[in-house]
Amino acid sequence: MKEGWSDANPQTGYGYDYWYQAIDTLEKVCAGGYICGLAPDAFPRQGLCPKGWHIPIKDEFDTLVNFVLENYDIKKDLRSIMDWPYRHYGSNILGFEAHPVHSRNSEDRYSAVTYWSASEKDDDEVWSLEISMDTVKVVPCYKKSSHSMSIRCLMDK
Repeated sequence: MKEGWSDANPQTGYGYDYWYQAIDTLEKVCAGGYICGLAPDAFPRQGLCPKGWHIPIKDEFDTLVNFVLENYDIKKDLRSIMDWPYRHYGSNILGFEAHPVHSRNSEDRYSAVTYWSASEKDDDEVWSLEISMDTVKVVPCYKKSSHSMSIRCLMDK
């Protein structure tokens, strides 16, 4: 698994406020002045990932979560060994290296990270992978988030 997942913005402290920024599906003017963009079901979506990589869809995040649930400690093994609040450090045994970059806790420490997926739930929401001190889950979130979120890149098959 270490070879298959990459962080598109590692340790920068910055994320992408809007899903459209991460997925890079802003409408573009094509030949003849027409507006063009990706078809809603155009997968894989490279977005801001390097060539040969793509932003995961919901099913790929579900596969990751289920694999870790069945084989590892879901609360520890995707998290980095540093940066998490006291007693919530991860083991990073899988090399996923999830660093908390938003949602401050009572100690004013970052306590969660959320990754955009390429899958839309509806017109307003997309699916995301949320890793916090207590849970790892795939959840819907608004495309225009009130806080920046990260992206992970998955190697193309």
